[in-house]
Amino acid sequence: MGRCDLTLDPNTAHRNLSLSEGNRRVERVKEEQPYPDQPERFDLVPHVLCREGLTGRCYWEVEWSGLADIGVTYKGNSRKGDGSFCDFGYNNKSWRLACRGNHYIALHNNEYTTIPAPHLINPPQPQGDLSSSTPHLINPPQPQGDLSSSPPHLINPPQPQGDLSSSPPHLINPPQPQGDLSSSPPHLINPPQPQGDLSSSTPHLINPPQPQGDLSSSPPHLINPPQPQGDLSSSPPHLINPPQPQGDLSSSPPHLINPPQPQGDLSSSTPRLINPPQPQGDLSSSPPHLINPPQPQGDLSSSPPHLINPPQPQGDLSSSPPHLINPPQPQGDLSSSTPRLINPPQPQGDLSSSPPHLINPPQPQGDLSSSPPHLINPPQPQGDLSSSPPHLINPPQPQGDLSSSTPRLINPPQPQGDLSSSPPHLINPPQPQGDLSSSPPHLINPPQPQGDLSSSTPRPRVGVFLDWPTGTLSFYKVYCGLMTHLYTFQTIFTEPLYPTFGLQHPHTSVSLGFASNPVSSETVPNHFEPEIYSHEGKGAYRFQCPSAGLFQCSITGLVFRMEGEGEVLYRTVHWDRKLLSQSGKRPAGPLFNIDCPQKAVCQLHLPHCQIHSGGGCDFLSVAHVTEDDIIEFLPPHEITDTHVIISITGFSAYGDVTDEDAPISPILAHVLLFYQPLGKRSILNVLLLPSNVVRKEVRELIERDGIREILTTSLCTLTPKQEYTLSTNPADAHPIQPNPAKFVDSYENYVPTFQLFIKPVVEEVNLLLEENKADKLVWNGLIWLPVTPPGGATAGTTKVHFLLINILKELGQSDLKTFQWYLTKGVDEFPSISVGLLEGADNLVTVDRMVSFHDEGAVKITLKILREMGLNSLAEELKKQRKLKKQV
Repeated sequence: MGRCDLTLDPNTAHRNLSLSEGNRRVERVKEEQPYPDQPERFDLVPHVLCREGLTGRCYWEVEWSGLADIGVTYKGNSRKGDGSFCDFGYNNKSWRLACRGNHYIALHNNEYTTIPAPHLINPPQPQGDLSSSTPHLINPPQPQGDLSSSPPHLINPPQPQGDLSSSPPHLINPPQPQGDLSSSPPHLINPPQPQGDLSSSTPHLINPPQPQGDLSSSPPHLINPPQPQGDLSSSPPHLINPPQPQGDLSSSPPHLINPPQPQGDLSSSTPRLINPPQPQGDLSSSPPHLINPPQPQGDLSSSPPHLINPPQPQGDLSSSPPHLINPPQPQGDLSSSTPRLINPPQPQGDLSSSPPHLINPPQPQGDLSSSPPHLINPPQPQGDLSSSPPHLINPPQPQGDLSSSTPRLINPPQPQGDLSSSPPHLINPPQPQGDLSSSPPHLINPPQPQGDLSSSTPRPRVGVFLDWPTGTLSFYKVYCGLMTHLYTFQTIFTEPLYPTFGLQHPHTSVSLGFASNPVSSETVPNHFEPEIYSHEGKGAYRFQCPSAGLFQCSITGLVFRMEGEGEVLYRTVHWDRKLLSQSGKRPAGPLFNIDCPQKAVCQLHLPHCQIHSGGGCDFLSVAHVTEDDIIEFLPPHEITDTHVIISITGFSAYGDVTDEDAPISPILAHVLLFYQPLGKRSILNVLLLPSNVVRKEVRELIERDGIREILTTSLCTLTPKQEYTLSTNPADAHPIQPNPAKFVDSYENYVPTFQLFIKPVVEEVNLLLEENKADKLVWNGLIWLPVTPPGGATAGTTKVHFLLINILKELGQSDLKTFQWYLTKGVDEFPSISVGLLEGADNLVTVDRMVSFHDEGAVKITLKILREMGLNSLAEELKKQRKLKKQV
């Protein structure tokens, strides 16, 4: 299989499409382009074709933005006008994937399927230079190599290894450092916008580290920290509910809100006090609680600004540290440690060694004599509290030299290499100037960098795999080399296929990319149509595998990994609910009995309907049921967005199961519609079923006595055991029962959830399905109803029915298939009949479908098709018998 290098054909481009980058990129623009007139050019629909016609096996990738359509078409499709013969996907000569951000739509011959955008779990782990790697990642790749220019806005940021001497802070769930943390500046919110040397800038701590060792200059917890100019190495910070100190507070810790923006020498400035402190003792350098602090200039090493509820100190409380929650695990002398107080104790008397209000108190080691605190509602101490332990919330646990460490990570990647300039994820990040060797990271609304950022934000990418000889056209979502299957068309191609693109909105663009990971039979399944045979009066499936590889059944969705050639026989069988219940399990999919006499199947992929983000996949396993009703539960080898994968050695029955007590979460589901004509009235049966049911078997069970499926966009998200209400819009007087009704995720009892009783001469109905608990619309569809024969008669009792039966019984099996093919494509002004309604239909059912959809127009359709097939004698016979019927 080759990788396709494609180019866009400017002679086909609509005039509102602008081509660039050597005809490898196209964008929808408002201004018409000065293209010359060409017979190949699209004049009304905004499409463009590639130059290359494709046959054989090939693969290409496409980047897109906006509302883009990606597909293939035969070259002979019309380019003029805006009808179905020009708009690809709406005729039988083109195939289309419409990309709509949170979902995709597969479209061919005016029949479409909606596909939700897949949720990526465990994405790839790239290696090498990620200097232009993509930002805004959830569960990002685990990079290795030089990340010196790694882009910002990370969720789950890296846990770096190597030289982090200048790595900036603002982390969640920080690393457990060891050593000297004297200048550790972690976790900023509204960080400073520094100018100059800020090597010891005091940042904003949330859940600060639990240090071990010398933390004599450990920085505190800032909100809206200062925007200093010059040397601010000892700039005092801004307290919320600061301590009410008594005595010598010369080293009282900071905690700033709207801190000062100093200029000049304000070493003794004490501006803008609200409820200023009533100090007693020496408070010469106390740095309290600022709001709209002064704009100082110069050396502010002892500047004490702007107080709200300032301290009212009494006595010597120079290092009073009270009341811990999840306190630090320090080592050494903590006599003056004063961190993070919440409602601290109100001590009286000599509490020099009293450790009050401790939850998980510290086991200190090391010298923490001047560790700065983070106080909320600090204590009103009296007396000597010099060794009183403090009140911490999730304090840091650092070890080692992290003078500019990067703490507090959530599920971070494990990078290796030099991350010294890694730009992380800030909230209102600084606009730095000067030496920012320890500038803090973790960006939300990150800075506006300069330079080439063309690849900093990845656009959605779709991979297209064409196997022309086997009639397979598959689309995949591509993310960091990981491919997730979206949809596969299985047909017979008769001409070369030309890649084509539609741009449905201004500023939509499409770029032809090079294949980052060309597909192979090892990763992409070949789709096959199984042979259907009868087993004990019920349909079963047979697949004759030609070689090793991955193969997916187009009816059941099962995927077989084959080690070599072999015959696979499979069918659905009934679950033993009692047997499952004894093990605390319940069905999460159909139960398949599988056999392969050659033992060539080594891996099995069972379809599931769970949504990864909902957590339902966490409770999935596979039940292996033997012929003597012994059951074992196999842990999945892997769970993708669509399948549960297991390795197998024996053959019997396999099916998805989940825990009975698993939390109820939304699943992917189908809304299936079956129309039942009943004389002057009719019934629309609405079935709500999990998305991994075998729809063919549902159809066979329901379609009887003239009932037939009406195809529509069926996929939605439903929650088992939740109540839903069906309604029509406008609210026509069509009775619906029951209403509301619960959604039951059954895999065997296919009965209607709702029945809509329809008046005569109704051609369409707009259905809405709402979830009661959340009061939200989960699905709606505009349904075109088949024509009911005149006089209220059913299709099986009309004269037209018997007339056509006498003609079609003359057709052999091959001619009948050809006749049905014409019906699926549409004849003249009559709409087509879907492939699903004619699948496996004999002469009688084919006539019934035609008459129920088109009434007496079925005769005109039959005459047209017979002549197209060259069966002129049968056409003349039909014309003669029709004339005789009218005379009777």
